[in-house]
Amino acid sequence: TPIRSAWPMGNRLPKFVEEENAKWAFDHELRFDARRRAQQLPLLENFKRTLYLCSERCQLDGANGGGLSFDHYFVTDMTWTIEFLEQGVAVHSTLPLTFSEESSFERTHAVSERMRAVCGALNYSVTLRNCEHLSRFIENGSWVSHQMAEGADFGSNFANHMMLHKKKMNTLPKELAELAHLEVSNQDDSDCRPLVKNHPGFSFIRNLKAFHMLYVRKMFLAYVRRWG
Repeated sequence: TPIRSAWPMGNRLPKFVEEENAKWAFDHELRFDARRRAQQLPLLENFKRTLYLCSERCQLDGANGGGLSFDHYFVTDMTWTIEFLEQGVAVHSTLPLTFSEESSFERTHAVSERMRAVCGALNYSVTLRNCEHLSRFIENGSWVSHQMAEGADFGSNFANHMMLHKKKMNTLPKELAELAHLEVSNQDDSDCRPLVKNHPGFSFIRNLKAFHMLYVRKMFLAYVRRWG
């Protein structure tokens, strides 16, 4: 499971909050292991056409766990699975005994590219880069964890301690944001809508910003052509 920690006694921060606090000060990035990525990429070919976004209800271990529960998300075709664990992204053929199916979707080219984009990632974070972030990114390109949204029960255990780091929540990690920027910069302006809609690195908000930038560029070029 993604987290295994306990609530400490007294007025100290919970241990898992302390561990997250150590990560917040660093760049919001996935950090890849080249060997692990090379091992995982060929395994993606085993996934069938129909994929499922699933979750398993988990609870923190330990005598002082405080009853804190969370949903561990993963993407599977009911044989092969890709998920983000504390040790990093894993691709394997083992399913938990009990889990819930949230939605199904097709393994299109864009979905496959998103799966490839995260293989070998190591830098797990409960608040910024968790299993739900990765699973929803694979499904629809949005780096979003509803469990970490403002007001969510699970996320509220961390939000009050994050201060300025809150602005990093539910935003693309550095590598994926750079990939999205490069794709938009290299795209011909006549084909902006399909690119923005299908690009693996964009959330909904980034779609709007990218489309606006490309639209302004297109209008400017038209003006230059007409008036010299």
